[in-house]
Amino acid sequence: MSDGFDVSVLEGKDRAELVAIAESLGEKVGARAKKADIVTLILKAVGADGGAPDSAADAAEAPSSEEAAPGDATEAAAADD
Repeated sequence: MSDGFDVSVLEGKDRAELVAIAESLGEKVGARAKKADIVTLILKAVGADGGAPDSAADAAEAPSSEEAAPGDATEAAAADD
């Protein structure tokens, strides 16, 4: 993460600057969006809010196709007998 996307740096910018940053990242900012919401939007857009690690953890916790089909494991064990 670059220093430009540090929360304290973003909070120090005015709303117009935040809107420009968010839009340059491909995000749409509502006309009535609060400054704090725009900061959060920017951080999510660059993956600096911890969203990416949570997503990776969720993917790691998701059952694999082998775990999702317990019938297959039972059939494989029976075939080994």
